[in-house]
Amino acid sequence: MAHLTFNHSKIMGICTVVPENRIKLDDEAQYYDDINKIKRLKMVVGLNERAVSSESTTPADLMEYAASRIIEGMNIDKNSIDALVCVLDNPDYKCPPTSCVLQGKLDLPTTCMSFDINHGCAGYVYGLCMACSLIENGCTRVLLLVGDTKTKTINIKDRICAPIFGDGAAATIIERSETENNSYFILGTKGKDYKNIIIPAGGARIPYSEATSKENIDEYGNIKSLNNFQMNGKNVFDFTMNTVPQNIYDTLSLADLTVNEIDYFVLHQANKNIIQNIALRIGEKDFNKVPTSTLAKYGNLAVASIPSVINDYLSDDVTNNRKTLLLSGFGVGLAYGAAVINLDKIYAPTIFTYKEKKYE
Repeated sequence: MAHLTFNHSKIMGICTVVPENRIKLDDEAQYYDDINKIKRLKMVVGLNERAVSSESTTPADLMEYAASRIIEGMNIDKNSIDALVCVLDNPDYKCPPTSCVLQGKLDLPTTCMSFDINHGCAGYVYGLCMACSLIENGCTRVLLLVGDTKTKTINIKDRICAPIFGDGAAATIIERSETENNSYFILGTKGKDYKNIIIPAGGARIPYSEATSKENIDEYGNIKSLNNFQMNGKNVFDFTMNTVPQNIYDTLSLADLTVNEIDYFVLHQANKNIIQNIALRIGEKDFNKVPTSTLAKYGNLAVASIPSVINDYLSDDVTNNRKTLLLSGFGVGLAYGAAVINLDKIYAPTIFTYKEKKYE
């Protein structure tokens, strides 16, 4: 595992955006043979509705909007941005990188370093770690963009995945702090188990074809093709229970902090049951410190789920106070990572809505 400590990197602002369209679980009763399954999804998994983008909206569109909101809201001189880091797994083009396209659309200076990181649910922690590393090595201001439109990759008749995921993006400004401001990261990967969360077709290994588009029904009645996002729920649950709590403990140890010294545990919004089980395994019984309500409002926003909690649940608190947070991301890869950071009266408005022309 990578153990990293940074001393002069500081988050100055976070913005999250979601599309305005919402799909409620109750609107999809036709996909369930038992109404009690919907009740269980609400009570145990913590779902209710999810934000869903139109067919014409891409992660880059949402990321561009998030970037414009944070640049305007913080009154940032675009010429002061030294680097643009984009974290996503569904770029607009195979080439060029989405970061290069957005550098132009945002009118950032030609001196701005721009690159993509292909990542999923752990991607915000990975991207934040990379941004801090750039700051520690000479950059003064980094714009980190993360985004996903996972709903487009999921078959609506796949009741394992379809009710969970929403679409969204987030922008974060990280700057150099002349005074000491410590942050701590521990990152890791269990790549031998990558098939537990996968879109099998569409890459160089298995290109899209007529064969990959053929739908199949699994033993539970879920319908999907090789072109669709797929997840082995049981194995993913086991991964989170066996890996994430220890990752959190190790990161706390690196920061020389205890569970009680953390103001909030901001975990990837996988589902309520997973989040609360992780909390109990690390000894945190106060679920007010381990929020899950953002999941019920917008769904699992994948790479944008951690910042969405900050802008939704913690907006007022981190805007007006100094808070110590532990961030934990885990999922696609199977990658995982945790970070201890301090947010001190940052720019953190409530979640913005990206208004689209139509829905398809």
